Amino acid sequence: MRLCTNCNKETSNKRYCSLQCSASGRISSVNKCKCCNQRLGGWYKSREHRTQLCQSCYGKHKVIEYGNKTKLESILECSSYASKHKFSKIRQHAHRISRIHNLYSDSCQGNNCNYNKHTELCHKIPIGNFDDHILLKEINSIDNIVFLCPCCHWELDNL
Repeated sequence: MRLCTNCNKETSNKRYCSLQCSASGRISSVNKCKCCNQRLGGWYKSREHRTQLCQSCYGKHKVIEYGNKTKLESILECSSYASKHKFSKIRQHAHRISRIHNLYSDSCQGNNCNYNKHTELCHKIPIGNFDDHILLKEINSIDNIVFLCPCCHWELDNL
């Protein structure tokens, strides 16, 4: 007796125990995402290092990896790209974190505001108040990100 190469059941066949395992066995573990176990399309073959991650998990992995940079590294990276503002990469990272954790809200999360036309991502503790050697994952932590209407955002920043 042999083991099925797909489900590891005993079989008398050389490779698979059934037609179903034969069909799904063609999608080997090499062609599945290491993170979510979904089947990979042709997209993963174009990457240099073949990370074996689907496009969604690859994006999340890159966002989380970018969170290990310091505030100073991010500011220096912005200056090399001729960015309009030195904190633009940090804010961009915060938006990506909010998408990963489904934090976006159409209604203002301020004090009983109930405004629901437009919200902006806001840091409760301003980015400028953090030391240059703090990691971005601490600046853009879930506890420091909130979505506010423009009026509440202005009040938080200026009062």
